[in-house]
Parts: sequence; structure tokens; C-alpha cells
Amino acid sequence: MILKSLKNTERMPLRWSLALSLAIAKMISEKKVSSVEVVTAYYKRIDEVNPKLNAIVQATLEDPAIVKIWADTGVTPFPKDQRSPQAAQTLLHSEIVRWGQVIRDNKIQPQTD
Repeated sequence: MILKSLKNTERMPLRWSLALSLAIAKMISEKKVSSVEVVTAYYKRIDEVNPKLNAIVQATLEDPAIVKIWADTGVTPFPKDQRSPQAAQTLLHSEIVRWGQVIRDNKIQPQTD
């Protein structure tokens, strides 16, 4: 049922999406569905939608007119070989390591109010 609801969200106005979220939260609180089932349904939906979304993003990144607009504002897209989910994960990991070291070296602590 949840996966069926999620399939209809592609062109859903934000207020409907919020209503769906509240309905799912209510179903969880009433034990009609588990949070694991909800998360699993969302992951299945992501797997269905991601190839379409990635294709649109890749096409956009190849569009010379868009690349020029970005270049005019100082934005450069990642090279094609650095646009995969694996490349993003590698970059994220390297940034966590890098900035983690900066934080440790400078003994930066979270602020407590």
C-alpha cells in the first residue's frame, strides 16, 4: 500500500506530499505499518526513480547552453568520470576524513548553549 502511494508522488503538490507523510506517520503510530516497511518502500521507490532522475541530470550536465550559463557564474560541473554514485561516495568519504583531521588538529568542539 505504501509503495503504491509513493508511486503517485512524482507530480504531487507539496501539500499533498506533506499530507501523505502525516498519514504514514499516523499509520506507524497506530501500528498499521512498521517504520521498517515504510523505509523499505521508500528505498524501492528511490530505486525506481533514480535511473530516470540520473538520466535527466546527466543530460543537463552535457547541455552546452547550461554549461555556459554555469561557467559564466563560475560554476564548473564535475567531469563525467566523477559523476557516478561511487565517485560521490568516494568524494564524501575523502571530505569527511579531510575535515575530520582539521577538526581534530584544531581541537574544535561543538558549541553547547
